[in-house]
Amino acid sequence: MSKPLVMLSALVAAGALAIAGGLYFGPDYSSINSVRFDQGKSPTQLFMPPATDKESTIVRHPNTDGSAVDDVVMRDGTSKRMVYDTRMVLRQISAYYKPAKGLDQGALMYTKEHNADGHLIAERHLRLDGSLEMDGQSLSDSTYERRLYFPGKSATPDGLVVSSLRTFDKVWKPITQVDYRPDRTRDTFQLWTKDTQYLTAYAADGMTALWTEKVKGTDYGRSDYYPGGRSVRLETSNAYDGTTFQWYREDATSSLKVAFVNTKHVVYTIMSASGKPVLSQDWAPNYYEKADAKGEYPRYLESITHYDADGKLAVRYEYDNKGVMTAAIKYLGAGIYDPRVVYQLDADGYTKKITTFKDSYQSDGGVDVTRDKATRFVEDPAAKVIPSFDLPPLKAGLKFWGDPPNYGPY
Repeated sequence: MSKPLVMLSALVAAGALAIAGGLYFGPDYSSINSVRFDQGKSPTQLFMPPATDKESTIVRHPNTDGSAVDDVVMRDGTSKRMVYDTRMVLRQISAYYKPAKGLDQGALMYTKEHNADGHLIAERHLRLDGSLEMDGQSLSDSTYERRLYFPGKSATPDGLVVSSLRTFDKVWKPITQVDYRPDRTRDTFQLWTKDTQYLTAYAADGMTALWTEKVKGTDYGRSDYYPGGRSVRLETSNAYDGTTFQWYREDATSSLKVAFVNTKHVVYTIMSASGKPVLSQDWAPNYYEKADAKGEYPRYLESITHYDADGKLAVRYEYDNKGVMTAAIKYLGAGIYDPRVVYQLDADGYTKKITTFKDSYQSDGGVDVTRDKATRFVEDPAAKVIPSFDLPPLKAGLKFWGDPPNYGPY
């Protein structure tokens, strides 16, 4: 080992990559100790980054015009040659695999080219056997296109099959991604907009949509399609307030909606042939009963709501946790707090008091009803039967019940 290298073994130096004004500058090692090999006006420098860096040694070859070339040996045995212009803006990178025993340099791993602004404009990645793995180029609209290839024997795109085609905007945010199968058919398509990500999966023909996912912030949605991909069979939505599943007929009319609310209620809504709600059941947790091993309480039917032929609110029957009907509410408006009439019931279902509301809170105070003038409300037992369905699995990582509401201190 030469004397200068012996001296370097005792040095610990820190280097950093500087990014300023959108330009990618080369490492600035001017403030750290280094060894200069006298080459006249442009001495070569050897830098020894700290052990925490991925680089093991960096040899800089400055040019008289202010440009430079760095030969870098990485700690994993790979190496790089980095070319900088007169402003020390990175313009080219050539990276090499770890060399075989007895060789000074390994096979070419990748090459990258940058423009005068430091932006990547072209690249080419090779596998260890020399075959093309990926390439990319800047397009005229300032986007960047990157192509990944299935393994092959060619060092050029000729004869290779694209496995993924990806595009990025000028600040490297993804725009689209199309993944392909080895037979060149489309497998999936992804699209990123300002705040939403879409993912669609396709059947073996590469044209027929199987399902589509939509993610916006913490909101997740999925549409599963009927064979042929022409109409939605099932819609799934997940957010803070829980998870909802809605089934559709092939004519696009809804047949059933099931909502798992973050308050641990489950609401079943049955639709008419035209897709309008007919009735809904609200099953609430019965905290007066014992929870199971998972901490889940049994549920009781808290209410049944009926709708008119137009799908508007008609009447709701309310029950206690023993299954006794306690009230019937007839709606006179479109919402639950619009004008309505509330019939309070005794244990046999007969009215004992009638209260008429003009709006959310204003009422006539209620009128007591004697038994001889009372009306009895009886629900059809069939309305209490939970509809049958196959519950689909929810995507891993999502909270099925959402986040429990925070009611604050009592």
